[in-house]
Amino acid sequence: MALTDDEVRRLAVDILKAPTARDMQQKIGASNLANGCNYCLACNLMGDMRETPMLDRAYLGRVWGTAIHALKEMRQKAWLAEQRKADREEWDDIKRQRIAPFARRFPDAQVEKRFSLGLIPGYGRVGSTADLFLPSEGHLFDWKGSKRKDILLLIDFLHMQKGHPEGIFGRRHQDVKLSEAQYAEQMVKMEYKVTGYFAQLQSYGRGKALQGYDVKRMSIVLIARDGTGWFDNPGLDGWEDEHKKHDLYVLSFDYNPEYANFVWQRGLDIWAELQSGKPLEGFERNVNCFPCSLEVKNAQEQAVVTPIAA
Repeated sequence: MALTDDEVRRLAVDILKAPTARDMQQKIGASNLANGCNYCLACNLMGDMRETPMLDRAYLGRVWGTAIHALKEMRQKAWLAEQRKADREEWDDIKRQRIAPFARRFPDAQVEKRFSLGLIPGYGRVGSTADLFLPSEGHLFDWKGSKRKDILLLIDFLHMQKGHPEGIFGRRHQDVKLSEAQYAEQMVKMEYKVTGYFAQLQSYGRGKALQGYDVKRMSIVLIARDGTGWFDNPGLDGWEDEHKKHDLYVLSFDYNPEYANFVWQRGLDIWAELQSGKPLEGFERNVNCFPCSLEVKNAQEQAVVTPIAA
């Protein structure tokens, strides 16, 4: 008997929500150490990955993020495989130019390779996986799914950090669709998010440095899920025009071993407090933490207000 439309829809949800290795992770990694919320990091160290019911319900964002990572991994590995094949065969220059320019330039590229960040006594070894590392350049990469609006807000935040007080607000008000009060709130949240990005990449860098690599630079590549890539084609119009709506944005910075050690030490300190008996609720929640803010909002909505007796 043929499936009904409802059964097909349920099948699609089952496929989309099928757990991945990342979903079943019970040990912390670089992204956990980079979490600016002490409460959430403490929960992570105790095995609670903070998958709240509200986060689980809004699952498509996580699905798109996983899909982007899987596609990038597949294509990067395909490039490397084609390069090795080209090295073994007598290919003409024209054919070589069409294949794996990335792999030809970086034959030592490491794609989705797991490595150790260090050992936390009493907890165990902490491992993580970088999306891409180029040992010859000392350059780390991380791909992140985003939205056009959030990329615009990120650009604005970075402009303000460089001393430009107004950023994009006004010029692209129709794109961000926020009041000035909402915009100011988003800038605070963006600072929290960027700090987490920075800490995560620095943790990757520390792990690679412990392996003996000379880590120099790191880049976050944000990819707009609601974009088209129209102005993100090298050599075509709009590629170099910063005023166009770009759906790929790169945020790069130098490796900072002092900051990386600070991030690692914070994890050690929180674990030590847990081992000494400090309860989870004794750790501070960050007001900009997404899981915590969802829990607070849900608790407020579920609270029953009883009238005070006269």
